[in-house]
Amino acid sequence: MQSLRTGIIPSYRHLAPYPKDNLYRRLRMTLHLTQRRAATVFGISLGQWCYRERSKRLYSLQEIVTLQEVSGISLSDFMKIVKECA
Repeated sequence: MQSLRTGIIPSYRHLAPYPKDNLYRRLRMTLHLTQRRAATVFGISLGQWCYRERSKRLYSLQEIVTLQEVSGISLSDFMKIVKECA
């Protein structure tokens, strides 16, 4: 009899390819901002920004749209950054 564990689909996070870079870090580098200035511009605390640069790997659509709108980068340039990070 087949084990119950082999029939369970693993978490989707384990199936996703590991991203090449962090979107928050790449965006900050593109805008030539310090972490402190980036946190201020995007309206979050420095600690939150540092955490997102260090560990964030999956992004919601709402988060991506908000980052693009607040950054002021054109949509085509922003999508190049997203593709580089994915």
